[in-house]
Amino acid sequence: MGEVFNIWNMKQNVDDIKAKEARELLEGHGFECCDFDAFIASLGIECIEVIPPINSTICCVRRADRQWAAFELGNKTPIVDFGKYNYMWGYDGGYCLVSVADKDRTTFANRGIIDSRGNEVVKPYTYTNIWKFYGEDRPEIIAFTEDSIVGLDSNDPTVVINKRIIGTGT
Repeated sequence: MGEVFNIWNMKQNVDDIKAKEARELLEGHGFECCDFDAFIASLGIECIEVIPPINSTICCVRRADRQWAAFELGNKTPIVDFGKYNYMWGYDGGYCLVSVADKDRTTFANRGIIDSRGNEVVKPYTYTNIWKFYGEDRPEIIAFTEDSIVGLDSNDPTVVINKRIIGTGT
């Protein structure tokens, strides 16, 4: 089995503050950092990237074959099976931004949002783009259509809290 990353270096673009918050969250749910590493190791897969949860207990795991899955800490049965999405940004507040592959396998195209059970609450292709919200601590999730900017409630992304038509200021 490959190297298992610890909470401090699991994701290259998670800065020290976010890693500290993730560690504190995990410890607050009864997972010591060594327990978290032990859980990842217990999956018996070669993990090359693990995205820690923020305000959640679900981590996203990428195997050596570049396939992603999501696991509730302490449960070896995935919430989201490997390969369903070609990229997962990490769970924050019970939601995760995901991407499905287009014909050119563009990693960041066709974004959607899934909940803590793996259900698509915002289906891919609903919006032309959805900004990353993992670790951003924003009250809304920013999404785009062909002609508008949409603010989705970060506590329930199925709710549109504002919409502005591009180029009209409304």
